[in-house]
Amino acid sequence: RVAIEIALHKHRIDAQLRRSEQRFATTLKAIGEAVISTDARGVVDFMNGAAAALAGVAAGEAIGKPVASFLKLVDPASRQPLAVDQAWNGEAVLVDGTGREVPIVGSLANISTDRTEAAGQVMVLRDITEHRRMVELRERQRIEEIIAEVSEAERRRFGQDLHDGLGQMLTGVAFLCKTLEQKLAGKSQQESDEAKTISKLLGEAIETAREIARGLLPVPAQADGLVQALKSLADQITSQFQIECEFLDASSVRISDPGTANHLFRIAQEAVNNAVKHASPQRIDICLQAADATGCLTIKDNGRGISSAASGQGSGLDIMRHRAAAIGGSLRVSADPGGGTVMTCFFPFNHD
Repeated sequence: RVAIEIALHKHRIDAQLRRSEQRFATTLKAIGEAVISTDARGVVDFMNGAAAALAGVAAGEAIGKPVASFLKLVDPASRQPLAVDQAWNGEAVLVDGTGREVPIVGSLANISTDRTEAAGQVMVLRDITEHRRMVELRERQRIEEIIAEVSEAERRRFGQDLHDGLGQMLTGVAFLCKTLEQKLAGKSQQESDEAKTISKLLGEAIETAREIARGLLPVPAQADGLVQALKSLADQITSQFQIECEFLDASSVRISDPGTANHLFRIAQEAVNNAVKHASPQRIDICLQAADATGCLTIKDNGRGISSAASGQGSGLDIMRHRAAAIGGSLRVSADPGGGTVMTCFFPFNHD
């Protein structure tokens, strides 16, 4: 009877062990990390699907072979091979049988038993190509944002210097010229006329300097500065191109952050200019509104429209998308069912 109980107990333990091994093997096959195990001789006895894909070899072909026969690990800095039979942890470059290189992070550990010698090893690897790509993308975006901010700051400084320096100087010269014109009025008709001409030219130069300064500093530094700038943009388009352009401030949106306001204005300016140049519209609407925590800038025209292929192309669109991303927003360009093009920029908005 004792022998029977021992046999039944052993059978139950063996069954539990088999179930545990099955669960463990199923788990290893399902996880995203590449897992390779070897026996005491260094021969592969298990390889999951992620490992086969990473190493570029079928699991059936790798079983029974040394790991070094189908892949090698290289130190990313020294480019020296790493031993695949010694404990290791960190980053490396995996080189498969075809010479393809994949940046990975992983570890290699010994399988310990009650005996002193290792019963095998387990290697766990993870492909960090996408992670590296995202890190590089974020770093590139950060650098681009810094460049854009520095460029915009320099633009503002130059515009302010132009307004306060050259503009004021020209105004002073124009005042002196007006005074001279009045003094010459009763003496010489020819000299008086020449003084009037000089005064007129100075007036035109002052207006040109102001226009340049406004172009460099389009958004006044105040809460409703963006609204004023968009109204001026609409008036300028109407006056310059005889196109009906209207600004619709649907919800009295006020943007207090000057960086956000400037990016939104440049997006609207680029969209309006694109419409004027390429769509031949009769009307352009600029709308700024907000609901909850999302703001929305929309530029809509009734021109010839834009094809679905062209809606994602062009350096102007890339710049607008970059500006939208810089303020945590997104840009969408689509054809209006009624004809024309609709460009919409969604951005985070704080009502405070």
